[in-house]
Amino acid sequence: MLATIRELNRVIKLRQVLLDHFVPPQEVEKLETRAQWDDEAEEWMIAGQKITGNALRPRRPNLLPGARRAETQFAAARRRFDPSARWRSEDPVEL
Repeated sequence: MLATIRELNRVIKLRQVLLDHFVPPQEVEKLETRAQWDDEAEEWMIAGQKITGNALRPRRPNLLPGARRAETQFAAARRRFDPSARWRSEDPVEL
């Protein structure tokens, strides 16, 4: 049990150092005020977590209709004039 307590203390210290050096204090305060303890799950829950980070980041649109991958207008124009594999967006290895 003592080894488990020491390991948990190390983990807590590591996380605290990461917070102190890489997360702005204002953001830490925001998270601490929004966090609520859930007795059933026995963990901290943060309201609105699903609408943060990558979930809000806009997705890159496909520039050409029907294309599986995004392709710039420049690459599409070059593909019309240059048949080399460099400008193919779908299968550059196709022979």
